Amino acid sequence: MTPFPGAYGETFTWQILDHEDQFVRSAYRAVILMVLCDATGPAYDSPVMRSLVKKWQEHTLDKYNITASRKNLILPSLIAGHTAVELMAEAVNSSESLGWSGRQPSGKHLAEHLLHRKFDLQIGPVHMLAGGLIENHVIASSFNFSLGLFQV
Repeated sequence: MTPFPGAYGETFTWQILDHEDQFVRSAYRAVILMVLCDATGPAYDSPVMRSLVKKWQEHTLDKYNITASRKNLILPSLIAGHTAVELMAEAVNSSESLGWSGRQPSGKHLAEHLLHRKFDLQIGPVHMLAGGLIENHVIASSFNFSLGLFQV
């Protein structure tokens, strides 16, 4: 039985068919699985993400002569870095349209242009909250002991 799939294509299971299966199955009763989700579809498998990964694969082959697999490129840190660069570009662009000219804006000035806004980035829509955090949606699942599966 596989209670839940991983974000990168792997699967996690409590059942290895050994003497610890029942112990692990019982321990899963205390687990609440929180999974990031995208209201428009699975974030890591969206058409936009597939397109980005293809570009990243081409880039790693062209620049570093490395053939990178999709699994190795769909990393939260890589996606977060890409998102950060896109958000900085949005801040600089909006700062220029609001009167910045001739001198570099401060980091505080740039950050102010990100707060309380929604952005349509390459990874999809992003909403920056007042405190500087990106709004995330999650699905909470708990382990159904009878079925041996995580359920919403």
